[in-house]
Amino acid sequence: MNGKETAQGSFLKYTAHELRKLLMREDPAMLRLFAVDTTTAAAIPAVSRV
Repeated sequence: MNGKETAQGSFLKYTAHELRKLLMREDPAMLRLFAVDTTTAAAIPAVSRV
């Protein structure tokens, strides 16, 4: 915690970083499904898994 964020916010940030590290190591293709276009801040549509 940095003194300004809540315990919940700190926990969510920590788990997000841990999930990202895990996906980078174990399944980079899955991580790419969560990519965001930073120029428009719009989520890139994921490929349908039908």
